[in-house]
Amino acid sequence: MTPGLFVATSAILAAFALAGGVYALLFTYGTYSRRRSLVIVGWWAYGAQVFATICALFGTPLSPGWKTFLALSCVAYCFIPPATLRLLVRLHALPEESA
Repeated sequence: MTPGLFVATSAILAAFALAGGVYALLFTYGTYSRRRSLVIVGWWAYGAQVFATICALFGTPLSPGWKTFLALSCVAYCFIPPATLRLLVRLHALPEESA
């Protein structure tokens, strides 16, 4: 791997992680505060993460194991924030609200 390819791969992986965090943050806060615009921007951030995944799969010299891990992580990221938010809302609901 050349130094330039190393830096490019690192930037793509950083974009993957950053986009995933932005998606989770905006989706969760937007859903909880009922601000649809934040949820939409959160989904755009997830789209950026999908783009970073595609770039990593086809434009980097990562081993097939790492590429598989990234692809599965990208799919999992789609479901983790909604599931976590539902769990936290249910966990912290007052007893009379959960009945």
